[in-house]
Amino acid sequence: MERSHKLTGSQNVPWTQRTWISLGLLLVVFFWGITAPEKAWSSNMVWEIGDATLLSEGNATEGSQGLLLLGAEIKATATARSANVPIQEGLLTLNFGLFQPSEDMPGQKAGRWYLVGTWRLENATAPEAVRSVRHNPETLTGQLLADLDVNPLVEPSSFVALLRTSAYEAAKAAIGTGALILNEKFSGQMELNVKQGYEKGGVQ
Repeated sequence: MERSHKLTGSQNVPWTQRTWISLGLLLVVFFWGITAPEKAWSSNMVWEIGDATLLSEGNATEGSQGLLLLGAEIKATATARSANVPIQEGLLTLNFGLFQPSEDMPGQKAGRWYLVGTWRLENATAPEAVRSVRHNPETLTGQLLADLDVNPLVEPSSFVALLRTSAYEAAKAAIGTGALILNEKFSGQMELNVKQGYEKGGVQ
């Protein structure tokens, strides 16, 4: 695991909870008019995550309600554990922020770290022209959430983040949940459990 940027020092800049709430992005996924090759897919998918690089530890802002860190980014490789997963060799990107409240808030405890962000898994073998399109048939996207004891960007530690995907574009589509289980080097595994599958014509 490589680290290419260091955490920027905290700044005394005013901010409100709206800044944090804005991190809870709702992804609206549209199907792009590209026909993907037919691929078999299963409801339970697992990838091994490795070769992680911490591209950015983000920028920290300290306010009256706590410490807010925005702009963290991690990239890694993803290798499918079984042959019935459409994305066999993937490129995983995590973009997220972290919030540590200075006092208890509804659903949040003082001193803990709350991670909110998005993830993107691209088929590494797909043509660049396809992968460069925002909504394409070779990409999985979704949100990630975690409630942590420490900030893993500053204090290396293993952690688990909950995943949600609002569309599965790499062979038909789906709605599902899962988990991202990473060690202190941001390697580990990604699990996704598809709850609903549908073709472009509608929900099955």
